Amino acid sequence: MLQDNIEVFRQKLEADGYVVVPGIFATDVVNVVKEKLSDAILSVLEREAPEYFDTSIIASERDVQLLLTRVKVNAPELAKQLRRRIISVVGYEIPNVLKENDTLSFVVEKILGIRDFQLTLFLISICLPESRDISEGLLGWHQDLGGAGKYTIWSPIFDHDSFHGGYLKFLPGDFGPLPHTVLSEDRNDVNTISEALLPNGEPVSVSCRKGDVIIWHDLLPHKTGSNDSGISRYAFILWVDNAAKQPYAKQ
Repeated sequence: MLQDNIEVFRQKLEADGYVVVPGIFATDVVNVVKEKLSDAILSVLEREAPEYFDTSIIASERDVQLLLTRVKVNAPELAKQLRRRIISVVGYEIPNVLKENDTLSFVVEKILGIRDFQLTLFLISICLPESRDISEGLLGWHQDLGGAGKYTIWSPIFDHDSFHGGYLKFLPGDFGPLPHTVLSEDRNDVNTISEALLPNGEPVSVSCRKGDVIIWHDLLPHKTGSNDSGISRYAFILWVDNAAKQPYAKQ
């Protein structure tokens, strides 16, 4: 099915700046990512935020993720520091695991036109229940300018009702760099684009299931959609680029 539709996916990405490709990661691959993230969360919280480290309430992988959610609710600045530390712990392992995936390699080569590629784990995205605003941790309109790669890959690690659990919004079109004037939740992160300065167009809501990926290029305006569910949404975000252009070095 993927091979039959690969040209459709490529044309979709070229025309709209994004594409949803289903079934890239098998369940066992996603489970490996979850396990590595869970191990990193536990080790970082035990060492750097022991007041939130409570193994007595852990009965499942989701409970481990909720430890970090609890930090974000009670201490947002600390949560951002911890996520950076977690990424530094698994930022080499997870891309290596995913690069071994033949389906991902096929997609990157046939859709993005990159044969020898690198992956960089950029962000663990957490969208809390009932989050609807940038002040609650959502990102407003922005482009991935200055990132490590030309393309971004977004994929959830839990199965849920994707649209209720949080989603992405894209503004399809062919745009250059836009003025980023509003500071995001993290002054070291991207700036956001005032809606008054957005180009004309109709935003599109986009989501996917566990094992699927959403791919977009670095000039595509996008934002985080609201989470109208009762559970946190977790996703991992990767930058993908030509390995020959900018080799990835372990941090």
